[in-house]
Amino acid sequence: MTILISCEMGGELVPPWLVRQPMSSGCALNSEVVATTQEISPDHEDSAAKTSVICQWPRCESNSGGGETVVPAIAREDSVAESPAMTSSMASGGSLAMEAASVMETSSANEVSSGKQDHSQCSGGKLVFGRFPEKLPGDDAARYVARRMAKLLQSPIIENKYTSALIDVTRSARHRSVMPAEVRKWPREVRDRLIQEVHADYRNRVQAAIEQNSRRHGFTIHVSVRSFALKSEGRLRRTDVGLLYDPSREDEMAFCLDWIDEMYDLAPMIRVRRNYPRRGTTESLVTAMRSHFTADDYIGVELLLNRAWAGRRVALRDQAIEGICKSLDEVLEFQAADAA
Repeated sequence: MTILISCEMGGELVPPWLVRQPMSSGCALNSEVVATTQEISPDHEDSAAKTSVICQWPRCESNSGGGETVVPAIAREDSVAESPAMTSSMASGGSLAMEAASVMETSSANEVSSGKQDHSQCSGGKLVFGRFPEKLPGDDAARYVARRMAKLLQSPIIENKYTSALIDVTRSARHRSVMPAEVRKWPREVRDRLIQEVHADYRNRVQAAIEQNSRRHGFTIHVSVRSFALKSEGRLRRTDVGLLYDPSREDEMAFCLDWIDEMYDLAPMIRVRRNYPRRGTTESLVTAMRSHFTADDYIGVELLLNRAWAGRRVALRDQAIEGICKSLDEVLEFQAADAA
């Protein structure tokens, strides 16, 4: 039995053949905003994630101009410092996400009162192939947690290095929303190349890794890591971690229930909900892998993290991740003992 970690939405790179041509040496890039927001919709079973892109492409300025670099909106949650109130609340069993929300609201109010403005969003951008920067913001929170888990668990990790702003590898290639509306207007050969070189390539790598692990160890536990927004349609999502599974797979359900029990003891600072903020049977990479592998040799779980805490560089984030990993180790030890 082995664990495989994957991170589908953490990529930042734009395929090289879509990147704009370098500008002349007499000009410098004035960094403009490319902001992405990824939101999981709990209201539609066929909607795994919504990705919107708001952007303006760089313009030419003289080197003496000194253009200002603007921080993408998705990174704002990282900039909030850990507060004493949050630390004391976590010690008494509060929710990481709710406390983070309180801290961020206070920080935003302070910015407004002090005259600071958030320039992290702008309008008027178009997704034009051949005009992209080398990187677009990805799911930084999921990428950090996935890498940290892989290190603590000493498990292999597979990451999608390309941005989900152009193509969503968690959806099937036939799904209408596998690409944003602007990208769907691109020439067919460009879209086909995205499917083959990004979407199909990543899915094939994950499938091959599961096959290899199963041959080597007899069984694979696949944990797909991603994050979700604190609010959906103006309403708070009152959980820190969502554990998604297929209830029709008895071993998968039992595994997740055991994991939740262990997290309750070893990671008391986080609040966990089952099959939230969406159902574990909603289309995703994990549901695709379930169609390739039987319940006898594959368990697929989606670990969804509230970005309000998972995206913040504070000590409690690492403590929560360590608790999640320790609880997973405990479950594996129990299963190994039962198998013996």
